[in-house]
Amino acid sequence: LRLSGTLGAERSARLSTRVDGLVAKVLVDAGDEVAAGAPLLELDATLAQLALARSRANRLESEAALAEAERLLEEGQRLSTDNHIPLSDLATRRASVSLAEAALAAARAAEREQAEIVDRHVLPAPFAGVIVNKQTEAGEWIPRGTAVFDLVAVDRVRLDVQAPQER
Repeated sequence: LRLSGTLGAERSARLSTRVDGLVAKVLVDAGDEVAAGAPLLELDATLAQLALARSRANRLESEAALAEAERLLEEGQRLSTDNHIPLSDLATRRASVSLAEAALAAARAAEREQAEIVDRHVLPAPFAGVIVNKQTEAGEWIPRGTAVFDLVAVDRVRLDVQAPQER
């Protein structure tokens, strides 16, 4: 019995960038085999890296402010044992520590967020396969969601055959 059919990939994806940006490097071409997680394209991340540096500086500033607030609280606790400062001043120092802790938590979250934005300037391959279509070049502005590559997994394929029902 001879039958004709088509062979197709089990997985394929139209890949797009996760942020808007200017294409700095295209690391693959149509026909290239790529491993899962391999970088395919890099966007210019200069501004995002500068924002990350600013976020790191803000975190360091918050850490220093917390250390100073904790030092003042410790000093206040020592002085309050001999009644050298009023209890309201000690309460103010405790509140300053709480505020500094909250500011540090916010600065750390902002730093992690900005680091994730920097990471999103690289487009990784979601699975191993072959690049079957490249739709961008270095120097192009790519809006988020615009397809830049078509990736097809070749490790598992499907055979679609039409056979008579009696067979």
